[in-house]
Amino acid sequence: MFPTRLYLLVTLFAAMGLSLVGCTSVSDHLTINADGSGTVVIQTTMNETIEGLDMYGGMMQEAPTLMYPPMNTDAATVLFPGDGFTIEEQTEQADGTITSTITVSFKAINDLLETPYAKARSLAIESDKTTGRLTVKSRSGLQGIAAFAGALDEEDDESAMTMGMMSFDQKQIQEIEDKFKATFTLTLPGELTADESAQSEGSTAVWKIAREDSDTPEAFLTQLQQVMTASCSNEGISFTPVTPTRLDLGDFDSLAEGGTNNQASPAIDSQRVLAEAQATPLAVLIKRTSNYTGRGWGGDNIGIVVAVVSLPKELEPLRWGKFELETVTDNQGNELVPSDEDEYSRYGNRYDLNENYGWYGEENKPKNTEQVDHYLTIQFDTPDITATHLKTLSGSINALYGGSPRVIKLPNAVKTIADQDDDTFYRDDDEDNIDHPALRETGTTLQISGAQFQGPGLTLSLSFESQDAIVKEIQVFDKQGQPWPTYLQSEYGGSDVQQMEIMIPGRPQLPLSIAILIDAASTRVQIPVELTDLPLTQQTQEEGE
Repeated sequence: MFPTRLYLLVTLFAAMGLSLVGCTSVSDHLTINADGSGTVVIQTTMNETIEGLDMYGGMMQEAPTLMYPPMNTDAATVLFPGDGFTIEEQTEQADGTITSTITVSFKAINDLLETPYAKARSLAIESDKTTGRLTVKSRSGLQGIAAFAGALDEEDDESAMTMGMMSFDQKQIQEIEDKFKATFTLTLPGELTADESAQSEGSTAVWKIAREDSDTPEAFLTQLQQVMTASCSNEGISFTPVTPTRLDLGDFDSLAEGGTNNQASPAIDSQRVLAEAQATPLAVLIKRTSNYTGRGWGGDNIGIVVAVVSLPKELEPLRWGKFELETVTDNQGNELVPSDEDEYSRYGNRYDLNENYGWYGEENKPKNTEQVDHYLTIQFDTPDITATHLKTLSGSINALYGGSPRVIKLPNAVKTIADQDDDTFYRDDDEDNIDHPALRETGTTLQISGAQFQGPGLTLSLSFESQDAIVKEIQVFDKQGQPWPTYLQSEYGGSDVQQMEIMIPGRPQLPLSIAILIDAASTRVQIPVELTDLPLTQQTQEEGE
């Protein structure tokens, strides 16, 4: 289920707050070998109280980039998912602090570039045959914490830390911040050159950022948000890096608009998709009012089948279309497809499977990490009270596969934002539709339905509507065109509507510009869903007339 705006806000502030008051130092060393293998070693020293962050591990699965720096193996697994990584952890405890060292080994640099870790760090690698150089760019991964800390005032301190299940006053926060330091080390396959903010020797560059070295808090926070750059000769390097589009490695004006080549999707084998797709029923629920007519008041009488369509991970579509229900019959031959399609919602939302629903049970849900699962909630008219099972249920769903990603820049998209004391958040108004030639050209609509400052952070609510495209990334820029940490979560509230919640730590100066990375489907595969002999074992009764 899509998290609420308050849920997202609490999650974001809890992560930022606990990291701010808990970490005293972060050391991150990325080593890249000539064959594309390498290691990431992250050492974090924290107060013992930071262990409270563990309770947010489940929530952070929804926003994995918030897990940087990882404090333990569980957090590291969120940042480095999949079989391409080996994770080791060492922990030392002394004088009220805990030092955690996470060592991650990888065999393929492109696997690393696809991880939440690389996204949190905005890691980008490019091999230029013309110049003969391999260039690596990265941010610290702490830019969100920096923006959060820069916006805190005395009133926000208490509320933000309370959200983090801890309470720290202004003096305590200042004492911890004054001790903070961060070190970022990069080792490349050959002798490198780095930007002037680094200390480099041979094949290694080191960026050191310490609060004690900055004259003002603002200067310190600016350093935490910098882009670090180093390069070496690509001679002898056997890998070809493919970096996902990073929207926050430069200012708004320098961001290239239009198509991107590095994320173009390969052609999909439609016949293989059809052969590999599996539809599995998970649960059936029949809800009735006491009139038992098959129709009630406000949808009280309703039948629901929860099913899952599974594909191998490598066949994961760009997005799923709307499920089209064709036939539902019970064992008595009654046709149960709703006559009024507007009465029931049949979109692909995951249903809450618990011990009260379904004969399959929780333990029978697919658990294969090498496959992608799309859950369907299929609603239909209630069968006759004497019916024992559904004889057939058939339909189909489109799997949409991507084509050519495209960056669209929307200057001055957000001009006004409600203050936290203003109870009005949502502004469902056609005037809030963003008018831009690129949106019209791609047949898409983008609407800002909410914008509000809340303490040391900003919440934006957007609605993106398209029959073919999906927003893959979004980036917010301030009045000066500088990128701000942007945390995006989205889901489909309808067949063609993508609802997006955007959390931004800090208080960027208005107006805000937005860059979005969209991808439009180039191939549609209509996957049939055929289910038979589904027992009608779960029925609930409510009072009616």
